[in-house]
Amino acid sequence: QHLKEKMKSFSAEMKFEKAAIVKNKLDVLQSFKGRSTVVNPRINNLDVFSFLEDEDRAYINYLKVVKGAIIQGHTIELKKNLDESKEELLQMGVIELRQRFQSESKEMVLPFKLEVSVPDVKTTVPTRGDKKSLLKLSERNSKYFMIDKLIIGFIGKVKEIILRQGCSQIF
Repeated sequence: QHLKEKMKSFSAEMKFEKAAIVKNKLDVLQSFKGRSTVVNPRINNLDVFSFLEDEDRAYINYLKVVKGAIIQGHTIELKKNLDESKEELLQMGVIELRQRFQSESKEMVLPFKLEVSVPDVKTTVPTRGDKKSLLKLSERNSKYFMIDKLIIGFIGKVKEIILRQGCSQIF
């Protein structure tokens, strides 16, 4: 708003070069704002959690959405015990991530309902729309995290084999 007023002021004073510089700044800001907005800007102060699991681990991704833009994201890995349900694992992850990032969001988007609700927080399990898109993005983040962990583990094992056998035997 301030820049628009400044641009108009320069134009009224016939300082067109200065007005053009301010206009360029406005264009850059608008372009940045457009790229950083992922969903409708009316979606404000929202936590998105996704859940992915393999045989012995669970992955929970967290996205913090403010005014349609993702401002924070993090994925955690939990080691599964035999008797824990996916609902219990997600609930542990939600509690840990909300505490870690000091979330005060009044709404959470989840892939499924939790057995116990978080006090004063609305839970949404979306079936379509912007919130479903955010959930899918969170799920993709979890998948990439899991794949990265598998690749790093695989590379570590290959290095270990190479070092045990000695480099001369491989080449």
